[in-house]
Amino acid sequence: IGKALTVIADQALPQTHRIKHYESVLKTFFVSDNCMIDIVGQDRHTIIDYRPASQYLLRVATVSSVSDFKILEQQKDASGKISYLKILEIH
Repeated sequence: IGKALTVIADQALPQTHRIKHYESVLKTFFVSDNCMIDIVGQDRHTIIDYRPASQYLLRVATVSSVSDFKILEQQKDASGKISYLKILEIH
């Protein structure tokens, strides 16, 4: 998932490509559009934002400030899809 997030955030790619890719990532990696993603601060503990996966991935695809991610925690269902994700954004 980390590599897929990096592609969505890659400013070298056209925004239309990043938006199209986010939809694919959402269907491939997540249980549903509403899986929660917690974004933490530099201390890696304080939750500074949280969003459903669909909203978060669209934001990453359309903003220019995120360059990389560190996956700190993830929970998966029996089929191996992500039901919860905690990440640190690198700007």
